[in-house]
Amino acid sequence: MATTSTAFSPKEFKVLYKFQSEFGTPASGTNMYQLDVDSISMPSLNPNQTLDIKTSDGRTAKTIDMMKENYGRLLSVKEMTFTGTFHLDTAHKLPLYNILNQSASSDAINLASGFQPNALSDSSGSLGSHELFTIVIARPLSTNTGGALENKAKNLEFTDCVCTNYQISADAGTDGGLYKFSMTFSTGSIYSDLDDATDVTATAYANSTVVTMGKINAGSLKVFNANHVLNSFNVTVDHPAIWTGAGAAGFITCNRGQEASVTFDAQVKYDELGDSHIQSFDVGAVHDNVGLYIENSDNFDISVNDYIITNAALSEGDIMMLDLSGKAIDDGTEALLTLDWTS
Repeated sequence: MATTSTAFSPKEFKVLYKFQSEFGTPASGTNMYQLDVDSISMPSLNPNQTLDIKTSDGRTAKTIDMMKENYGRLLSVKEMTFTGTFHLDTAHKLPLYNILNQSASSDAINLASGFQPNALSDSSGSLGSHELFTIVIARPLSTNTGGALENKAKNLEFTDCVCTNYQISADAGTDGGLYKFSMTFSTGSIYSDLDDATDVTATAYANSTVVTMGKINAGSLKVFNANHVLNSFNVTVDHPAIWTGAGAAGFITCNRGQEASVTFDAQVKYDELGDSHIQSFDVGAVHDNVGLYIENSDNFDISVNDYIITNAALSEGDIMMLDLSGKAIDDGTEALLTLDWTS
């Protein structure tokens, strides 16, 4: 019996990506960007299979009852979620350009008032900047008996991907307050497993580009327009993708869903500053002041303007805390969200 001693750790797999120039045509496997991931949520790779018994003699499943084909795999939307440490480098910045539909590089990324996404190109045309990209979940390298590195698995390649959810978060009591990310991507195209000989290279992230809560300017901090003592926060951009139209390699068109939303949460120390938030939550009014402002000397600021309170609740711990949540609202002028690398 043939066997192998090779075993992989989930931590050995890498997440690489690169923007495409054409729909359905994967980007080159060289000079890709690498995300600093600590968890990979793999999409389902299963074909469509039916084992229900049909009308026939007896009450057992038979060969003739079986149906299996790959069209279920072909015509299905595949989603992947990656979590890890947020960096200020290009690799962790460009997916924000994708979800917020910004084609030109800028140090300040906005969800602008009156935002409307461009129609994503389909199989009949070329792509604009930051529209669709190729994701490669890269195989590990294993050491053979001679001590040299050799490939023991295949890369999984997903073309025509879009970022549909991007969250930035941090907790003062976890990992020294490091900023973390969670990114969700979807594609309506079939995946490919790349041959062992396929070369995939990437520009790796640098640990010098991390952001920590220890660099937050506490004096300028605002949560619901009050200078609270902050324990943790998260900001989430959600912009679904809609895949339609059957084709030989999967769905042939991609458009964005009906809403690009910004939501945020913060846990703060409960004191006299929090009493008005609970009352405001009961009223349900839109506030035209600062929903969230976090200035960080690591050169990364977060700003949410007009908002409605979606939660204000006491949270029991070693001291009483206050859990606050809000949703950004368009006032017709100001950006709903600004992520600024220029501080």
